[in-house]
Amino acid sequence: MAAAPGPNEDMRIDPLDAHSGERMMQNMMFLGNSRVVVSMAAGIAAGVLGLTSVTGFLFMVFWGCVLSAAFIAQAEFDVLKYFPSMLIVVQDSVMPSMTFVMFWTIAYDFFHVFG
Repeated sequence: MAAAPGPNEDMRIDPLDAHSGERMMQNMMFLGNSRVVVSMAAGIAAGVLGLTSVTGFLFMVFWGCVLSAAFIAQAEFDVLKYFPSMLIVVQDSVMPSMTFVMFWTIAYDFFHVFG
């Protein structure tokens, strides 16, 4: 009968397993879900503040950059350890989001057009 690992023996993760497709997919899903939540909050804030045109777009880009910076910092600046590339983290967070536009429009209409 094989003995169970003792308290001093830890279970090591194979380096190839650390970059598995499942873990990368889970990280990308978390990034996508975070992007949606930040886009909703930023869109509502932009609408309430009455931002229009370029200022609203820059507001969205600003919060996308904040989200990217948070993920990069959380990954201890070694993004390739958790995501396929740095471009994916930045591009997915900064590029225009329909979620942002939808909540921005609804909040702006609610507070400034109908209010």
